[in-house]
Amino acid sequence: MVDAVANAIGQCVGESDWAIAAATIEPTHMHLLMTYTTRDVDKTAMWLAQRTTKAVHQETPFTGPVWCEGKWLGFIFDEKHWRSTREYIERHNIRRGLGPQPWAWITPQ
Repeated sequence: MVDAVANAIGQCVGESDWAIAAATIEPTHMHLLMTYTTRDVDKTAMWLAQRTTKAVHQETPFTGPVWCEGKWLGFIFDEKHWRSTREYIERHNIRRGLGPQPWAWITPQ
């Protein structure tokens, strides 16, 4: 399931004006650190959820809900907070033995 989600996010990044500076995809949740965009953040989150759900249903035998109701969105306005958030996300990947930026669509900022 993680691979299907990662592939779908990579496709979304390729179609977007924003980049992902850090990401981790866990079996139970994911963290994305996205660069600024003028797009509506709620619509962007919904689009990502729809695209990743479609990918999971097409690429795996899983047919149930992929994401829970709701989401948590935070906004970062200073470099120190950005850096600590990126490091927090990267530690998830390191703990899983993947390295800090395991997908080609991550653009460290």
